[in-house]
Amino acid sequence: MPVPTVFADRRSNREFESLTRRSDRIGFWPANEEALTVDGPAATPTAGTVVRLLRYVGAGGGFAHAEQHAYLVDAMHGAVITNARSGLVELVETPSGRLIGLERSFALGTEFFRTRIYELTTAGATDVSGLASLVGPSYTRAIKRLMWRGDLTNLEGLCLGTALAGGGFALVGIIDDGDSISVNRVVAFRLTGPVVPVCAPDLNGDGIVDFNDFLEYLNLYNAGC
Repeated sequence: MPVPTVFADRRSNREFESLTRRSDRIGFWPANEEALTVDGPAATPTAGTVVRLLRYVGAGGGFAHAEQHAYLVDAMHGAVITNARSGLVELVETPSGRLIGLERSFALGTEFFRTRIYELTTAGATDVSGLASLVGPSYTRAIKRLMWRGDLTNLEGLCLGTALAGGGFALVGIIDDGDSISVNRVVAFRLTGPVVPVCAPDLNGDGIVDFNDFLEYLNLYNAGC
């Protein structure tokens, strides 16, 4: 899988952290946890950090990098301590195409960990694939909307669960116990709104399964007859 050369400038243990399969099932979104060294500083108690959301699509039986979008992670929620950080640790794309991001902050505050779940949109955001640095150039970042905030210690995994009887879907998280504070456990949220699965064969997203979807398949996979 080709990785853009700019990711050679990643920070140690702040590189690729999140990954989700795209709703069309033929691509995925990864992202780095905190800014690449060429894209600006890591998070501090007074400022966030800018990361890159990457979109990959199916191509020739493999995957090809399609675009990148800048995303601003929140600042740390408290003062700096050993291993303090604030980064994007997980992405989830729902079957209807909604993109959800999980941010985790570790700092000295009223609690050591603070986690935030956002709904993201890249509509109108600049494709920054051609930028060797995000410091200086003008661009439009992805937009985010806060869905939940809490202190579930080291919550750093998230995935879409099953449909719930009362409506909506389960959003399932996992807490890592790789520190002296957190206890390994599974947590769940109720995700409401437009999460109804799209029809998987509708590759071009027009709501109809027809010959145009077959043409889209040939285009995506460079297939022959």
